[in-house]
Amino acid sequence: MDAIATLHEIPVDRLVLSPANARKTPAAAADDAELKASIAAHGLKQNLI
Repeated sequence: MDAIATLHEIPVDRLVLSPANARKTPAAAADDAELKASIAAHGLKQNLI
């Protein structure tokens, strides 16, 4: 039996931050630069999702 996904549209103004979100602080510019350099040098080892 195939599962049927139901799509729900939620207005942006109803979205809230979850306290369960693991990311508490935004990444620093230096961290982003380091990641970019690593990807340029070694490529992606796995998807970033």
